Amino acid sequence: MNEEIRLLEGARQFDLDSLAAIYDRYSNGLYLYAARLLGNADLAEECVAETFARFLQALHNGGGPRDHLQAYLYRIAHNWITDVF
Repeated sequence: MNEEIRLLEGARQFDLDSLAAIYDRYSNGLYLYAARLLGNADLAEECVAETFARFLQALHNGGGPRDHLQAYLYRIAHNWITDVF
């Protein structure tokens, strides 16, 4: 089983180690993506926080990705950035 699928399975069970690993793995890249598009460090931090909040909410509601976690998180970030503009 690939690492991303294992992390997703743990995240669906709200396993803190899995959630922390997901954050550690993707937060920096999401921040750099948001900072590049927004040109503002504070907004980039807000984008990352909102991305993970929306991800957790989706999991709580029984949704969220079944695979392609990175693409899912970047789509959330992109949608948030679009909303800001």
